[in-house]
Amino acid sequence: MGKFCTNCGKGLQDEDLFCDGCGTKAKEEGWSNSSEPETVKTPQSNDVTFDYSNPIQKPKKKSGCLIVFIFFIAVVSVCFAIAMTNLTTNKEKIVTATGASETEAQKISDILELCKVGDIKSISYDENLDISEVEGEKGYRIENNLSPNIILYLNPDLSVNSIRYADRDFYKNGEQLLSFEDFIISGDEQTEYQIKAMDYVKGVLKSPSTAKFPNILEWSIWKEDGIYIIQSYVDAQNGFGALVRSEFQIKSDGDEVISFILDGEELIR
Repeated sequence: MGKFCTNCGKGLQDEDLFCDGCGTKAKEEGWSNSSEPETVKTPQSNDVTFDYSNPIQKPKKKSGCLIVFIFFIAVVSVCFAIAMTNLTTNKEKIVTATGASETEAQKISDILELCKVGDIKSISYDENLDISEVEGEKGYRIENNLSPNIILYLNPDLSVNSIRYADRDFYKNGEQLLSFEDFIISGDEQTEYQIKAMDYVKGVLKSPSTAKFPNILEWSIWKEDGIYIIQSYVDAQNGFGALVRSEFQIKSDGDEVISFILDGEELIR
């Protein structure tokens, strides 16, 4: 035995081509012909061990993190742009649509808020709304999150003459008369009261399991003075097994049914 493996220190025969301890080739660098093996460092608990049998490889750059970062920045930018659009105040939209000064627009905005119009999506002048009640008066259509047809009438000095919706005055002659909270319902409320109405109507049918209601487009659901009004129809079998259509109207104060009309007959009043 005339040589040793400097990788693991194992003694080898001269004819050995490979170290049977670590597998290193005899002809590769790292072999020694000395009579004693080179000292092999024993790893300590804090030492980092390496595999010297493989070439040192530089760590690959991870492009995935960069892609995620770019995507995150893009999403934040879009959200910021949307937020900035939504942050355009009612006053700023009024200034753009009417040409009012900031002071005048603020007074208009305050009155709209008094009537609970909420955030304005758009406001535009409509010459067809101009009426002769006051000479020079102009009409504007306002769209908020719940209705596209709120009417604002401005005097020639850009003070508010009236605010109307569904042929009702919500503001007139410097006085708030009604609140939009008592007349306009959200999409969630429409769904809620549609489901409640279907359950209620099924309760009076002869064969509730056969009941078929139309889609939401054939329902009318609105509020008047805080009272929910639901109108639609149902197809169901009568006591003789014949399929008949019945129209209904339900009025609710939000807690209970206060009026129920089925096929023209008021069953609850």
